[in-house]
Amino acid sequence: MSQLMQDVHKNLEYKPDWMGDDVWKQLSVHWSSSQFKKASQTNKRNHCSMDGKSLHTGGSIPHCLHWKRMKKEKSVDPSMTEFYFLTHQKNDQSWVGVVESTYDKFERKKLEISSQNLTISGEEEVDSQSTIGIPSDLDIWVESVKKKKNGLFGLETVYKTLVSLSNKL
Repeated sequence: MSQLMQDVHKNLEYKPDWMGDDVWKQLSVHWSSSQFKKASQTNKRNHCSMDGKSLHTGGSIPHCLHWKRMKKEKSVDPSMTEFYFLTHQKNDQSWVGVVESTYDKFERKKLEISSQNLTISGEEEVDSQSTIGIPSDLDIWVESVKKKKNGLFGLETVYKTLVSLSNKL
């Protein structure tokens, strides 16, 4: 329906046969109003802007469905890195938006934690429980990226899905 209305809006001189006269008049008045034109221009600028935005390369498919497909394909949960690459890199491996810096923060934090664990395991007496405290990639992601009002930057939907799945176990 949305595409149908976009097609009608492109040619305001032609009323489609399937649309009633009253509806056509109301839409024509609405589309001609200064309020609509102003909002349309604002939306057009925002759509073309990449200022601080994180765009996804997965199209209209929800993140949780991408996650399920990757899990089915590999028979195991994908790593955070694999998933982030799938949803934030183009086919030529270039990043979309400002997401590369977010991924770099995650990798730095992960390296920092693994270095600390190597230091612990390099000591003479290694407690068998010292490796138990190694956080998961998801925990490292949560700790290293900025939080948003309704979730985490970059992987809100996946995080919510994984949390809900872990609560059911």
